[in-house]
Amino acid sequence: YILKSKCTDCVLDVSNNNSSDGTNIQMCTFTNSSAQIFDICKIDNRDFAVNLGDNFLAKIVNTKSQILLENDKNGNVRLQNGDTGVNQLWEFKRQTDGSYKIYSKFDGTCIDLYWANHDDGTNIQMCPDYPNDAQYWYLYEYGGAYSIQSKESGKVFDIENGNLNYGANLQSYTWNWTASQIFSIYKVDSTFQYLSKNIGDWFFERKEDNSYKISSLFDNKVIDLTDYGNTDGTNIKMCVSTDTTANAQIWYIIENNGGYSFIPRCSQNGAMDLNGNSSENGTNIQFWTFNGTDAQTFSVEKISDLNKYLRTYKGDINLDKTVNIKDTVLMQRYLLGIISLNEQQLEYADYNNDGKFSLADIVAVQRYIMSV
Repeated sequence: YILKSKCTDCVLDVSNNNSSDGTNIQMCTFTNSSAQIFDICKIDNRDFAVNLGDNFLAKIVNTKSQILLENDKNGNVRLQNGDTGVNQLWEFKRQTDGSYKIYSKFDGTCIDLYWANHDDGTNIQMCPDYPNDAQYWYLYEYGGAYSIQSKESGKVFDIENGNLNYGANLQSYTWNWTASQIFSIYKVDSTFQYLSKNIGDWFFERKEDNSYKISSLFDNKVIDLTDYGNTDGTNIKMCVSTDTTANAQIWYIIENNGGYSFIPRCSQNGAMDLNGNSSENGTNIQFWTFNGTDAQTFSVEKISDLNKYLRTYKGDINLDKTVNIKDTVLMQRYLLGIISLNEQQLEYADYNNDGKFSLADIVAVQRYIMSV
């Protein structure tokens, strides 16, 4: 091929037909010399996939809307408002071919291309970990952000219908340079801390002013001071997370008497308080003027392995934290040799706890489903 300028009659030319490294490329009148003849070789664009590290935690955010992707706990991926908890936290594990598997820290499932379908509009879902190309994704840098491309289909993450609003669904689509296909990947470091089950399973997210929003891993609700109250005895409750500026859901953590006290941003004269300093199960947590007593002092124990503290459900084969007919279908397909199950799924499949997975477990799960 010759490469001709659109604005002149000149063509691309290797100066003096020199093959040495660093030789200048210039524009020159066409002479039909070998210095003006070029081969055009197609390459696999995966050669240019970005390496962001071997293993890391991150949040995935649509760059234009700044809305996060989340595991919606029903087997799907969608846009949702921030601070809803660990289901917006993703673990990236790099593969030998440069692609990534992307795991949800909520339940350990993977981002998956539905049935490995190559059609535009194919849904992107959450699925148990399987060794297939539908769960491998390449990252490509674009304008300071990234497109996320399926190894299986070559299609990319795309917000359905370009709807950059809360609840919008994630699908795969041919790359088209639109805002619905551009995502920022924000790595998560030690500012995200997990607490042990001694005080419940909680997810701590630190804010710029060193305060925290604290959400439950059970239902992703957050600790909230009722009606921004500042009077003694105001109830502290669990509530759906609202805007990040909702001060009733933001807490400062200060050292106190060998432990920690939790001070609400909206009412900094008081602290989280154990009603009557009682040790009885079911004792209410309330707001009370800060006094530094044991009733306002709590221990915080970090854990490094979040997964072992998450709730487990016997019979929950697809790891969606519910037991239903979808699970029995997977159990049947496994016994028929159609699919494989990982170690965790096989543990959950042993419903009757006899140390093995068999038809008896399927029958037991079916009976349970019919009883609820």
